[in-house]
Amino acid sequence: MDGAEVSVTAAVDEVVADLLRGAPKAIAASKALVNRSALAAVDERGEDLVALSAEFFTGADAQAGLAAFARKADPPWAAGRS
Repeated sequence: MDGAEVSVTAAVDEVVADLLRGAPKAIAASKALVNRSALAAVDERGEDLVALSAEFFTGADAQAGLAAFARKADPPWAAGRS
């Protein structure tokens, strides 16, 4: 792993460790509040989100990504990054 990957991994490990110290009922209540907000946003903007999703899943990037996945290769935008 390079330095950036180590930093991200360390940061994630630190956040996970903090979450594991939380009381289970408090964590569950926090998740419920976050989900409530997310679901309300979907309810409010559902049609826009469906249109946006359809646009991305039918676009050139989606086609290139699916083709790369089928070939078990990196998509064009990730070439040389692995």
